[in-house]
Amino acid sequence: KTYDETNNSKFVTFDGAGNAEVRFYTPDYVETTDLEVVSPEGDVTGFRYKDLTRLWKKEGSKTYTYSTANTYPTFKNEEYAGPTLEGVLALADIKLDELDDYDVIRFDAYDGSIELTVKEIRATRYSFPNGKSKNNYTGTTEAQRKDGFEVPFIVNTTNGKTNLRDVFGMKDPQDQQKSFFIKHLSKITIKKDAAQDFDGMTPTLADGSKVKEADALNFDLALPEDVYEGFVFYTASTDGTEPADPTYADVLYNPSQNQTDDKDYEDPAFAQFYNSYEFTDADKTIIKVACFVPGCKDPKVTTLTYSRSDYNGLANNADRHGNYWYYKDGKIDKTHNGVDHNNAGWWRVENGKVNFKATGVYHNDAGWWYCKNGKVDFGYTGAGSNDAGNWYCKDGKVDFSVNGVVYAKSEGVWYYVKNNKIIPGPTVQPNAAGWWYIDKTGKVDFNHFGVEHNDAGWWRIENGKVNFNFNGIASNAAGSWYLQGGKVDFNKNGRVSYKGATYNIKGGKVV
Repeated sequence: KTYDETNNSKFVTFDGAGNAEVRFYTPDYVETTDLEVVSPEGDVTGFRYKDLTRLWKKEGSKTYTYSTANTYPTFKNEEYAGPTLEGVLALADIKLDELDDYDVIRFDAYDGSIELTVKEIRATRYSFPNGKSKNNYTGTTEAQRKDGFEVPFIVNTTNGKTNLRDVFGMKDPQDQQKSFFIKHLSKITIKKDAAQDFDGMTPTLADGSKVKEADALNFDLALPEDVYEGFVFYTASTDGTEPADPTYADVLYNPSQNQTDDKDYEDPAFAQFYNSYEFTDADKTIIKVACFVPGCKDPKVTTLTYSRSDYNGLANNADRHGNYWYYKDGKIDKTHNGVDHNNAGWWRVENGKVNFKATGVYHNDAGWWYCKNGKVDFGYTGAGSNDAGNWYCKDGKVDFSVNGVVYAKSEGVWYYVKNNKIIPGPTVQPNAAGWWYIDKTGKVDFNHFGVEHNDAGWWRIENGKVNFNFNGIASNAAGSWYLQGGKVDFNKNGRVSYKGATYNIKGGKVV
């Protein structure tokens, strides 16, 4: 196993003949620079890896445990070691404590770059051993803060000279650092007074709007150029009092990126939110919101005030869970059941919410309607059921004036209907095209042959239809019968010849 010092790995891949190609790099006598620090004036100071490790030893060879949370979020505690950023800058004759708050320090690396204000870097930061993954962005608990301890901003050297990193602590256990610990750090640049004002956050519901219960508030976030993350926090009150200004410990909207593919971080236009504020039925809601953007000045706190709508009926838009609610004076009415409409159609509402699984016949003040997957199907003509029975629906509605044997075009079958209710057989019923055998489901059975009855008598059925021209002997489960004009003649007695055979008839039946 030949060790590759350049890529910090061993060669373990061989071809089919058992050979491996190995490149050996012969060191020259020019020591390369592993990290550059660029002053505000453009002066460059180069550091070799051994310079950094030497400084780390001079500072006490300390190893620190850092807690981190990424966007998804996964919470980790990991060990890092290396010289402090303050110490590295000092060797480049740059004093961190003499820089202005809104000077910016840029970190460039193989897998990206970040910018942080000096104020952010100088802030006291911590490692939180009790942090929690999947916190649902609901705000930080005291249990998560417990046992937190201060850690410095360092240049991590534990991964070797080809994988230097900037590593720093958290302001709060939900302070996300998705792309902050960038790998293969190569340059640190000081930029004077480069912090931007950020005012690129627009509420999707304008300040002063009237809102219904379960409406959701999001924000359109226009991040500055070359900035790929912003962290939006809010506080809210529903009792008319003004909430406190938001901090990292409050509820996190988490807009960091659209996580639909592995390259979403490349396009800030895809930044979106994952933790919308959902309104209650409060008469008044006050929300304070702030977006913390790396490399920008302290965020502007925006106060938004909303009042409850007097909306009645089914909502035109779904809440953030995909539910469509029925409202009374802006409040969800969970006692409501019916068939109601919005801009997308008419829907089956159960316990105040559209039931997208509902298929059958349902009622409102305008009638009884056939719903499929929760929606009235006005193109449907066929059978629909509810607790009261099976009904013939024409163009999506039960019409109680329909009687007879009628065609259900949506199913391609014929039903026997009385006052629009499908009547099960067995029976024989007429329409303009003839008399028909109705089976136990209420349908015409075009495959049926036999002798069947209705109130008018017993009839010869062929292919589901009465053959009024039939004269002779036909059978059913009860026996064989003499029929004249397609109907059993119960008055017939005596001998009858039919198809070369002679039958003895008594009361219309073969005996």
